[in-house]
Amino acid sequence: MNFISRYPVRFVVPLLLLLLTFSGIIVSYIFSIDIFTGLIEKQAIHFVTEVMGRNQNRLNAALRNKDIKRLQMNIDLLTQNDPGNGAAVVLDEKLKIISASNSAWFGQALEEAGISDEGKALLEGFFRKRDQLSTVVVSQDLQTILAVFPLIIDEASDKRGLLYYEYDLRGLKQAGKQTLSWNIIITFAILISIASLSWLYLHFVIFKRMLLIVKTMEQFGQGDNTARSALAGNDELATVSASLDEMLMQRVAEEKLIRENERMLKLLTDGLPVLIAYVDKDGCYRLVNKEFENWFYLQPEQIVGKKIHELLGEKGYSEIADYVSQALLGKVVEYEASIPINKDGMRQFHATLLPHFDNGCGVQGCFLLAQDITQQRLDQDQIKEAKALWERTFDSILEEIITVHDKNFRIVQANRAAATFFKSTKEDLIGRHCYELFGDDNTPCLGCQVQAVLLDGKTRTTELYNARLQKDFLITISPILNEQGEFTGIVHSAKDITVFKQLEDQLRQAQKMEAIGTLASGIAHDFNNILSPIIGYSELVADRLPKNSEELEMVLSIHTAGIRATELVRQILTFSRQSDQKRQPLQIHLIIKEALKLLRSSIPTTITIHQQVPDCGLVMADPTQVHQIIMNLCTNAYHAMRETGGKLNVSLEVVELTPQDYLDSLELQPGPHVKLRVYDTGCGMSKDLMQRIFEPYFTTKKQGEGTGLGLSVVHGIIKNLRGHITVYSEQGKGTEFHVYLPQVQSSNQIIDTENAGDIPQGSGTILVVDDEPVLGEMLKKMLKNMGYEVLLCSSSTEALEVFRQQRTRVAIVLTDMNMPVMNGAELARQIKQLSPTMPVVLCTGFSEIIDEEKARRIGIDGYMTKPVIQRQLAQTLRDVLERKGGSDPAV
Repeated sequence: MNFISRYPVRFVVPLLLLLLTFSGIIVSYIFSIDIFTGLIEKQAIHFVTEVMGRNQNRLNAALRNKDIKRLQMNIDLLTQNDPGNGAAVVLDEKLKIISASNSAWFGQALEEAGISDEGKALLEGFFRKRDQLSTVVVSQDLQTILAVFPLIIDEASDKRGLLYYEYDLRGLKQAGKQTLSWNIIITFAILISIASLSWLYLHFVIFKRMLLIVKTMEQFGQGDNTARSALAGNDELATVSASLDEMLMQRVAEEKLIRENERMLKLLTDGLPVLIAYVDKDGCYRLVNKEFENWFYLQPEQIVGKKIHELLGEKGYSEIADYVSQALLGKVVEYEASIPINKDGMRQFHATLLPHFDNGCGVQGCFLLAQDITQQRLDQDQIKEAKALWERTFDSILEEIITVHDKNFRIVQANRAAATFFKSTKEDLIGRHCYELFGDDNTPCLGCQVQAVLLDGKTRTTELYNARLQKDFLITISPILNEQGEFTGIVHSAKDITVFKQLEDQLRQAQKMEAIGTLASGIAHDFNNILSPIIGYSELVADRLPKNSEELEMVLSIHTAGIRATELVRQILTFSRQSDQKRQPLQIHLIIKEALKLLRSSIPTTITIHQQVPDCGLVMADPTQVHQIIMNLCTNAYHAMRETGGKLNVSLEVVELTPQDYLDSLELQPGPHVKLRVYDTGCGMSKDLMQRIFEPYFTTKKQGEGTGLGLSVVHGIIKNLRGHITVYSEQGKGTEFHVYLPQVQSSNQIIDTENAGDIPQGSGTILVVDDEPVLGEMLKKMLKNMGYEVLLCSSSTEALEVFRQQRTRVAIVLTDMNMPVMNGAELARQIKQLSPTMPVVLCTGFSEIIDEEKARRIGIDGYMTKPVIQRQLAQTLRDVLERKGGSDPAV
């Protein structure tokens, strides 16, 4: 079959037809000759049998009539029709020939006759079987028909004879063979013609058209999608051609669709931000998308056909080998792994392996769908870090109770401050309503703005007082909206502002005190201006009265009251922080006695004052601050006893503190200290009150009776003096304060309240400037009593003009500070411009813009505060003039 398939059908088919024709003729001849011979033999036997049967009757008649001539004539007629060399004999009962086709055989015995031996045997056998009717057989060489028929020689004697006939078949068979040969030749010719016609038909109708179909297929196979056979006709080839053309058109359409699908698939796979690849069962890449190529920085031809380990390396392949094996066994596998990339280092990816099953062939490979999650993991780590940072930040907000609620006011998140405030855990708070925690109720708190926030979506802030917790809260409620602007929850911030509210109250009190301070500064200026003539004129009057006179005593009382009023102004300024406190060694017992003397006149007689205030040495302090300490402590004692009366005990002593006296807790240094004890028999106080009495603005007094600053100020003064204050009290038994101040040994600059000799005298002309006429006249008189000449001016502009005109006469300028148009400092500056060496002394009742230090910096030579004391004025002028070189006028 392979040999035949090597050659074209158009050649093979004709050759096969010829071969079949020749083979058929030969086989037909072989089989036909035998059949034809057998047929001839059968016909010959039939013919001989009929001839013998007809001649048997005639010969029987001739034998009955003993008509030998007629007998011979019938024998001759019998052999005459034989086309070959047949022989016929008639034998009697003794097997002697009585008639024969060959006359030479007459009278011969059977053995002598010239017939075949096979015939002789047949005759002898037939003769022995007397009951046999006839025998017609073919000789063994198939060339002769041997026939034996019985004859009746004599019916009466029952003599029998035999008719033997040899019919020669050779001629007949030869003629038959010639006839058969011609038939074969004619049949062969017919078959050759048929084969030729068939070949021609096949060539022109079948093969040529088939070649066109084949050529069409070859052209289509070579890429010519327009190739078509387009055979005409209605035969099968035309049908096949039409079907083929239709199939080719469908194939073109399918290929176009496939190419379009491939293009779309390529676009799709290349456009997807995932890695797509197909790996066959041998572990080779067969398909990759653009993302896969870009991931490895390779072209498709550098990937397709390679095995996995060749692309990923042994280390990278070891990471995924087990997953690939599972996928090739038919399992869907998902995994995450890291593989090294040449230009990017280690990259993380999430992959899915999908096994590819072919129909009936098992797993043929697997599809890889992978996504680079390196950045995602980094983002997740950043998100985790951000979340952790947010949670830490959320929990680090310790001053605000922050909770996140859903629409139903249930807490979904809470910070640590919330858990701490409610003495719970964040987990226990989640799921509870906010108003359960704050209000211990089943309804939202009164005044809560959550409903308003739910309606308008705006952040609301309000202050609420929680009666159950007894705290003030600043509540801020902010909505949480998603990207579509839909409400998803709220952030509830509650800040405990109880302290702030207290600070607000304290601020209001401070603002009141600031207003009082501002008022005090104005009062101090005006009050000092009022006190100045009282003190000044009392001194002038006292100088003119005789000693030990009743009038002098009254004038000195006026002077003393003025001095106390001056100290009162100083205390007011100190209280309002408008004056400086200068520390200096002072005899504290003198300050205490003076304060108690002043206090005695201001408290009722139902309260007795017992004092034991010996000289205990010196302390480094400001006298006004010491005065303030004793006044505040005694005033508090008075308030504790004003309804029932009682005793106020004040004592002073020196104590020696050692390291064993718990000095660490008392903030004191070892050594001698002056101990001030203030004890009252008032109502006392509880331990809770004792812990808070030194807090700013804390007071137990009724509104309008105190500010809550007294003891706080005392505590601050004592601490600044490096001392310490303690308190002990019991309700109903009174209160006792102990003040410890360090003792100093220096005796320099001790305050002496007594007069130190006569008032210093001077000479020269003094330019006095004061817009208060009463003060100006008083100063003029004081200065004339001291020996000075006075030029008095009531305004700074007037004084400047007088100075320009009489500068050679003026030895020193004494000016007030607060004046209209031009204040004293500006006047001093302009005078210094006209005469740089001219001494100037500034005198002020009170000024917020200048003090002694500032005055020195701008070139003012002397500084005094009102009210003016005659001795202080004389000493200041003497000191300034001596520094300037005498009382001569400065030019």
